[in-house]
Amino acid sequence: MTDLDPDQEIVVGIDPRDPAVPALAWAADEAERRALPLRLVLALRRCTTPRTWTRKPRRLALHAQGQEALTAAAQTIARLTPGYA
Repeated sequence: MTDLDPDQEIVVGIDPRDPAVPALAWAADEAERRALPLRLVLALRRCTTPRTWTRKPRRLALHAQGQEALTAAAQTIARLTPGYA
């Protein structure tokens, strides 16, 4: 293996409908093993029309849903990999 770039990180996608524990476990183990930061990312389905996105309640609901999914994923990682901080 070559020297690691200091900007490297392990990235794992989160689906709010499916916690994907195996993917989270792999990513956390890999990040811990390589001593790299772990980045959780979340992508939501595109709104059907620009007007849909401009509705503040919808934006707030999507933001809350995303935040809950990322928090749950972080808690799962902490439970599965207690040594990784």
